[in-house]
Amino acid sequence: MKKIIVVALCINLFALTRAEEEQSHGLDFERKVIDQMLGRTYTEDWDIPAAANRIHSNTPASIKFIKWGNAIYLGDALRQITITKPFEMIVGFYDIAPSQEALQVLATHSILISPEKWRTLWGSVTPQDIQKLQAIAKTGDIEEAREAAKTEAARLRALTKGMDINPKINSEQRRIQCSIPFDMFYKVFLKDPQPEPQKKPELWGKPFPAFIPIGERTKAALTNTLTVSTNSSQK
Repeated sequence: MKKIIVVALCINLFALTRAEEEQSHGLDFERKVIDQMLGRTYTEDWDIPAAANRIHSNTPASIKFIKWGNAIYLGDALRQITITKPFEMIVGFYDIAPSQEALQVLATHSILISPEKWRTLWGSVTPQDIQKLQAIAKTGDIEEAREAAKTEAARLRALTKGMDINPKINSEQRRIQCSIPFDMFYKVFLKDPQPEPQKKPELWGKPFPAFIPIGERTKAALTNTLTVSTNSSQK
């Protein structure tokens, strides 16, 4: 009997905290995806490596859990632009349940993407362009690097066919990341110009849990977010 080592990785949560890792509800979402797929093995490059994908054999997979209406953040731009193999993208969209104790899963999608299809999102932008932007982001002090990278990213963004390019420059990092806008994701991969929440989300033909409990860490971030939003609206 083969042993499948399940290593828990966290999924992005940009909507509540704009952090990219270690969010408890994202972890819960990923666990449920893995449970539905029946196994996984750790890999640094993919959330689910090709060898562990029991739904689509020999196909690595990326898992994203994003607030409904927000862009799908993908991480390192250079890695994304140099993908040369087919992969599966598993995307869940959520909103905060009225109780604020859970996240309501509004839609789930499993999409098989060819490298050719993926490359079209980048338009005429090349890996060399991203490398140049990385070098700009690492040159000079933070403010100089931020302004220069912002200008160059805007130039490159105009050359893409849907991919967004996001410099992340502060005292802790100088990275170039990328994302797919919400509407672009539905338009390009699902041919849906007017996306709406699903009545009953499914993955691979099976019902998916409608709610995912919010962990204490995320709940605290949510409380801070709502407080700031309320105070701002009262001014």
